[in-house]
Amino acid sequence: MTINPRPNRRRLARVCAAASAFMVFAFSQMSHAQAAPTPPKKPTARDSAQQMGKILVTGVTGRGSARAAAVVDSGALRSAAPGTSALKVIERLPGVNMQSADGYGMYEWSNRITMRGFQTQQIGQTMDGIPLGDMSYGNFNGLGIGRAVDQSNLASTSVTQGTGALGTASGNNLGGVVQYATAEPSAQQQFMLQQMGGQYHARRSMLRYDLGLRQFGENGFNMFVSFSRFDTNKWKGGGNRFSTFPGEMNLLGQNGFIGGAGQTWHEQVNLKATLFMGANKITAFYDYANRKESDYMDLSLGVFNHTDKVAGVNLGPMLDYLTDWSQAKQFATNASLVDAAYYSSAQGARLDHLAYLKGEFQLADQLCLEVLPYLHINRGAGDWHAPSYGASYSPDPIMFRQSQYHSNRGGLLGKLSSTFDLGDVKNQLEVGGWYKNTSKLMDNTLSINYGAKYLHVDADFKNNGNTPVNGKLAPIFADPTRPSLSAPTKSGFLPQVRAIYRVSDADELFANFSQNVNQFP
Repeated sequence: MTINPRPNRRRLARVCAAASAFMVFAFSQMSHAQAAPTPPKKPTARDSAQQMGKILVTGVTGRGSARAAAVVDSGALRSAAPGTSALKVIERLPGVNMQSADGYGMYEWSNRITMRGFQTQQIGQTMDGIPLGDMSYGNFNGLGIGRAVDQSNLASTSVTQGTGALGTASGNNLGGVVQYATAEPSAQQQFMLQQMGGQYHARRSMLRYDLGLRQFGENGFNMFVSFSRFDTNKWKGGGNRFSTFPGEMNLLGQNGFIGGAGQTWHEQVNLKATLFMGANKITAFYDYANRKESDYMDLSLGVFNHTDKVAGVNLGPMLDYLTDWSQAKQFATNASLVDAAYYSSAQGARLDHLAYLKGEFQLADQLCLEVLPYLHINRGAGDWHAPSYGASYSPDPIMFRQSQYHSNRGGLLGKLSSTFDLGDVKNQLEVGGWYKNTSKLMDNTLSINYGAKYLHVDADFKNNGNTPVNGKLAPIFADPTRPSLSAPTKSGFLPQVRAIYRVSDADELFANFSQNVNQFP
């Protein structure tokens, strides 16, 4: 058996979305006759969302809006089975499709989401403004929403299907962006207990405690803390592992905090606290996620279409990883059966820490500053026994590959906003990560929304030197020393223009032009 580990890459991705990276100016104009009441002091600039129902909120382009978002609120999120991924919930929105090998959407390797034809790697996602990357498996630029926050602690999910989404700090939203917002701590002291049981030994427990708002004069403090545990077995095949991760018992643990783990398990701790100091607000968030998932075997069309039994094994749609080593090697040397020669070891483990500190400060009567630094630490590993298909670097018909994950990611988001009067128009100015403007012309029959953004992402990789002396490297890793690598993404100037012309009270014409960039995945 050949040991074929993938060299560990220490990953450091710094997303520069602060005011120091690029300057942003945004103006929104309206005459005094049309001026709305003074906006709230808290900055709330977001892509527009129109509420169309009590549980499901949808938005449409047109009707005077140059951009809209479709939103799923907390009611819809909590109506799903406990433990269901938020990705699974948003597929009810128009133009969004999600596929997964398990009913909860928890199995990350199998998750695929498309939005108006754009693929997973072309769809961005953020949580409370923090970029979560492109949702691809094993990415260095983020993590899945299920590992970022417990689904029960989400307040809403909005989907913007355009290519721009200037109001989001995402580096890969070519086909749209999914924005998640975590729930605020309750003002009332309360406990919440969720218990779920289902088929294939599926079970989930979740306990959340809200401290309630504690006031100190004009100041106040509240917080919540939650712990959840999800376990399930595979609906076909088995989930036993015949290999181990180096140092796994010390780092990740075989069963997490709780014994009797399912073949796939996920445990999570969330803490969110808010401190009110007059007109200012500070929010702290922390997420701990520890998980192990057992893979389902990928099936070629030839294996899938088999209807007979071969060498005592039922091929076809219900085939999963083989548990007999001798039989797996026998299959791997048979050209007609090689696609079924996968041995039962395919499992992945992830340990994540995600934290941010958000400050919202009222600097003056019409001047607000928002600062949000964040940090994400990821550790993990993944096993896979697969047929070598005669590869020269594997003397055995079955090769063993291990991926090791060691990622440190951080960033800083900043925004300065102000509302001021200039002549007979009211203006709002924002300086921060994004630029956008709205203008109405021709007696309000023509609306133009234009803006631009600039993206710079640093990504540095380092070899960890964990390749064993008896292991071999795939050809793409031919150099065993694997020097450090830097792969920055520099977008340049990315303009966007959107226009709506109101022909009549019932008809509108819409046009859009935008440029964007996808950071290296």
